[in-house]
Amino acid sequence: MSNTTRYILGALLILLVLFIGYKLLNIIIYIVIAAVLALIGQPLMKQLTRIGIGAYKLPPGFAAIITILIFLGIIAGFFILFIPPMVQKISYVSELDLAGVSAGLETPLLRVQEFLQHYGLLAANKNLEEILLDNIKSFFNLGKVSGWINGIIGLVGNVIAAVFSVAFILYFLLTDRNLIHGFMRKVVPQNRLVNYENATSHISHLLTRYFTGLFIQGTIFTIILFIGLKIIGSQNPMLTAFFGGLMNVIPYIGPLIGFVFGIFIEITSSVGENFSNEILPTCLWMALAFYVSQMIDNWIVQPYIFSNSINAHPLEIFLVVLMAGTLGGIVGMIIAIPLYSALRVIAKEFLSEFSIIQRLTEDIHYPEEKNL
Repeated sequence: MSNTTRYILGALLILLVLFIGYKLLNIIIYIVIAAVLALIGQPLMKQLTRIGIGAYKLPPGFAAIITILIFLGIIAGFFILFIPPMVQKISYVSELDLAGVSAGLETPLLRVQEFLQHYGLLAANKNLEEILLDNIKSFFNLGKVSGWINGIIGLVGNVIAAVFSVAFILYFLLTDRNLIHGFMRKVVPQNRLVNYENATSHISHLLTRYFTGLFIQGTIFTIILFIGLKIIGSQNPMLTAFFGGLMNVIPYIGPLIGFVFGIFIEITSSVGENFSNEILPTCLWMALAFYVSQMIDNWIVQPYIFSNSINAHPLEIFLVVLMAGTLGGIVGMIIAIPLYSALRVIAKEFLSEFSIIQRLTEDIHYPEEKNL
């Protein structure tokens, strides 16, 4: 077989795998999430199966159910922690004094309006203040409540279906650690079993190191942000910092989501206060707290924690996250980096004869290789 034919067949195979992956993206995401949770839950499974009375030990099935219930309890705790305050804050929105907010912003809005009109970005007969107030009133129009409720119901339905699917897959991954390995050993050619063992060993090591680093990163970010919010006198520093730390796992847009949440909590917790003298300065200080926390995270924490976890160019990671976000939304962005890292290891083991694969994976080094 000529090199040209091999390249063509290799390219067609990659395109076929990508096409199938796109069509089955939701299922792949469920499997990946379940596999990651199984990796995290294995130490707990080992401890639970050691529990017993005399010679009787807790069966793996019960241990797996307990492990899954603990994960579900963490998810439920997340919703209990954030949903009630969000519902309460939304109810405060109706109490906002829009006239007072408008009066406090009249001078800066007038300057912005003059700037936009000067450069032809806003018609001369348009009033920026009226446009903003109309949009705010339209956004919080009670007529849209039914639409929000329907959207929330649909979202809850999708979340329930996803949780059930992941829990079902997770149960079997926990009770039978060799389930995937046994299947793959039947599929992988005999002469490639060594490559398969190398890939699974390195991927397991890589994911363990990555998610451990991710947990440490989120904890450090939460602590730094909490200190900053506490210093500026934020209304709910712990809630905002904790949510910001959770959202920080979403590449690039996570900190922005955390900041918007913090601004929303701050504004709705300060109903009745003067907007320009009290609320606006606090929001600006909050923006500074988020910015400083993010800079510390980007320039100190992340390089130190993830310096050996990904081994990929920042532009490469950015494009991968962007594509994953387009295909799989926020969930796709969260799993993009570990999934891409695992795929690079698989490519190095099984497609190393292609020069393009060699160049893309030349910076991947196994732990034993670094010690040589």
